[in-house]
Amino acid sequence: MLIFKRKAGLCLGIWLVFFCCLGIVGQEADEEIVASPVKPLGKYEPLIRGGGQYIEIAGTVIESPWMKDAGKGKTDFWRYFMHGMTDHRGYPLVWEAFLGNGQAGVLDKTVLLDSVVKSSGLSSICLPGKSKVVFEKPLLSMADLSAVRGKTLRFYVWLKGEDTGRGAALWDGAPQVSFYVKDANDFVVASKKCNFRTRGTFPWHCYYIEVPIPAVLALNEVSFGDEAKAGETKVEEGGSMVVDDVFSASFLSDLGSLVESGIDEGVTLPSGGGVYVRLENPASGKAWFSTLSWEVVTAENTPVREKRCDPTTGSMAPNPDYDELPMHLYFGLSKDYTWKFLKGNKAFGDLTYKSIMKDYVLNTVVKDWSHTLHALPYMVQMVGAGTMLGRVPPIELGWTEALGDLLEGLQDPESGLWKLDGHGSLELTHLIVANSFSARQCDRGDAVVHETPWLGVGNRVVPRAAAMCDSILGAQCRDRRGGKHLAGWTRFAFKPQSVVNGVTGMGSFEMCSSAAAVQLLLRCYPLVDGGRKARIRESMRGAWTYAMQTVFRPNGLWYQGDALPDFRGPAFGFQFLEGTQWLETKRNVAAVAKPDVETELNSREDFTINWKPQNEASLRVYATKPGVDPSTIGDKDLIVVVHNTNAKSLATMDALLALREICLSVEKNWGATPEKYGAIYAADKLALFNKQVKIAQGSRIVIPKPTELANEEGKLVYWLAATSPYSDLSEFVKVNSPAEESEEQ
Repeated sequence: MLIFKRKAGLCLGIWLVFFCCLGIVGQEADEEIVASPVKPLGKYEPLIRGGGQYIEIAGTVIESPWMKDAGKGKTDFWRYFMHGMTDHRGYPLVWEAFLGNGQAGVLDKTVLLDSVVKSSGLSSICLPGKSKVVFEKPLLSMADLSAVRGKTLRFYVWLKGEDTGRGAALWDGAPQVSFYVKDANDFVVASKKCNFRTRGTFPWHCYYIEVPIPAVLALNEVSFGDEAKAGETKVEEGGSMVVDDVFSASFLSDLGSLVESGIDEGVTLPSGGGVYVRLENPASGKAWFSTLSWEVVTAENTPVREKRCDPTTGSMAPNPDYDELPMHLYFGLSKDYTWKFLKGNKAFGDLTYKSIMKDYVLNTVVKDWSHTLHALPYMVQMVGAGTMLGRVPPIELGWTEALGDLLEGLQDPESGLWKLDGHGSLELTHLIVANSFSARQCDRGDAVVHETPWLGVGNRVVPRAAAMCDSILGAQCRDRRGGKHLAGWTRFAFKPQSVVNGVTGMGSFEMCSSAAAVQLLLRCYPLVDGGRKARIRESMRGAWTYAMQTVFRPNGLWYQGDALPDFRGPAFGFQFLEGTQWLETKRNVAAVAKPDVETELNSREDFTINWKPQNEASLRVYATKPGVDPSTIGDKDLIVVVHNTNAKSLATMDALLALREICLSVEKNWGATPEKYGAIYAADKLALFNKQVKIAQGSRIVIPKPTELANEEGKLVYWLAATSPYSDLSEFVKVNSPAEESEEQ
C-alpha cells in the first residue's frame, strides 16, 4: 500500500516504501569477472577473456558485443537485460552437463541465443506448451554448496517465447524458471520461483533470479532410522506471487501475496543434495532457455536499487517492452522518471485513453486473476499519486471517474465483495477499497483524520458497505478449540465448502485474511446502522482476543496463523492490530471501575499518587488547563501510564504499553516498524512515548509536572482514569494541581 509521511495534508513523502525505484545501470566493461568458488570438470571448464566479453566453453563461444563500445556510450541495457543488469560476469553453465538419460530431446541446436548484445553457440532448451523439465543432475553439488553457504546466488538465464501463455492466466501461463536447494539428507531446504512473467511472442531477453543458500546446511548425510529420506523428494509450490523481503511493502500490497489461484502440481526432484533447476512452459507455443550463468551476490556487483528503473519507460518490469501491466506494478514505480509505459508497449495499448482502459478492464482484467489481483486494485492509486508527482503522462479527462464506475460495476451487489475466479475475495476486496475508495483516513474518534486523495476517486466512499459488512461478519470463524467464541478469518473465508473440506490443518485465524477483514470493517463502520456497528465492535474485539491467545507470543512476535505456529516475518500483524479498536481510546465506564486512588501534595511542581490496582490494566494520568470539558480529553493530554504489575501478558496490560513491547520486539527481531506497513495510526500511538508520555509502575508514584509545560504560566488540572486492556476508560477522577491545593490551604 502507498504510505505517505504524516504532515499537513499528508504531502507526498515516503516513496521508498511504495513507489520505490529499484534500478541498476549496466556494469562497465572494465569490471573484472567474479571468480566462481566452484569449478566444473573437463570440457565444461570455461575460458574467460576480456573481462567476460569472450567466453570459450565446450568448443563454442559466448560473446557480449556491447562491451566493445562500452567506453563510447552506454548501451540501452533495459531492452535486453532485466533491470539493466548484464550477465557478462556470470559464471556460465552448459545444459548438457546436467542432463540425465532420456533428457537430450529438450536440446535445440538450431535456435541459439543471437541478439545485438549477446550471442552464444551453446545449445538452448526448447519446451513446447504444457511441458517442463527438471534436470537430473544438480547445477551445484553438495561439495560446491559448502563454499557458498549463507550467500545469495544470482542466476541469469536468457528466454525467448513464441505464442506462449495462450489460454492461461498471466502468472500461470508464462514460461517459468525455479530453483531448489536440497541438503545432504535429501531435504528441500530452500526454493525460489522466478518473479518474472513475460508471455506471448518476445525476442531473447536476459532475466535473473536470486537464490539464498541457507547458512545452516547439512553437508553430510545423517541417519534418521526408518524415517530417513530416500528416493525422490516432492515439494509443493504455491501459485502466488512471492514478494522478496525488499519488496514486502512496495507497490504490491502484502495482501496481494496471498492469491486464490490454488496450489501448483507437485514437483518431483531427483535424489541427492545440491541446487536443481526446473524449466517450464505451462501453456502453449514454444519457449527457449539459453546460456545459464551465475554469480555470488555482493555489494560490488549489486548497484543501488534506485537505478534499476528503465529510464526510457519509467518501469521496473523485467521486460518493459513486452511485459503486461501487473509486472510494471509488481516491482514498484519510479519517482524520478515519467511512467511512459502507460502509453502502451508490445503487450497492451495506450491506457491513458478511457476507451482503451475500459477495454483492458472488461476484456483482460476480468478474465485473468493475475490482472484482477495485481493490477486492477492499484490503477486509481497509480494515476492519483503519479499525477501529484508529475510522473503520469497526460490522461484523458474523466479517466479516474470512468475507472471508478467500472470498479463499482464489477462489485457483486449481493455480497458487496469483488470476485476472483468467480468467488467473493476478501483479499481483492480489501485491496480495491484501500487503494480506490479511501480518499481520507478512517475517523478513529481520538486522532486527526488526514485526507488521502491519491487513494480514491473523488469523495466516493465504500460502495454497498452494509452488504460488505454482512458478508465479512458472516465469514468470521469461531474458536476451533470449542466453537463458542469469535476468532478470525482465513483465506478460505469465501471459498466453496468442497475446497475448504479438502484442506488439512486449517485453523480459525490467518493474519493476512484477518487483517483484511478488520480493515474493511473499519471502513464500513461509519456507513452502516447502529446494529451493524455493534456487531462490528463485537467482531473486532473477538478477533483481537483470539489473536492474543493464539498467534501473538509473549515476546511480541506473531505467527501467521493458528494452524501452523511458525514465525514467518512481520507481514500483516500491524495492519491487523490497527484495524481493530484495540488502540482506540473508548469512554466505557460500564466496563472499567473508577480507580481507587489518593493523592499527596509534594510541592508546587509534583504530587504523589497512592493507587490500589484492582483488575484494571493501568492507570492513565492526563493534564489539562482549567475549565476543560472531560469529554475532550485525549492522547494529546496524556502524560503518564502507570502499569499494573499484575497484568503480566500483552493481552492484559495497557494497550499502549503492549503496543510498545510489540514494536520493540518486532524491530529488534524483524527490523520492521508500523510505518513500514502503513499502520500510521499505530505509529502515532507509539510516538506518544517519545513526545510526552512517561511509564511508571507500582502503587505509589510521583507525578511530575509535564516537562513541556514546565515553563508555561497558568495552572494545571490532573485527571486519572483506569484502563482495560482494550483501551476502555473508566470515569475520570479529577485531581487539583499542587498549585491549586496550596492556594486552597
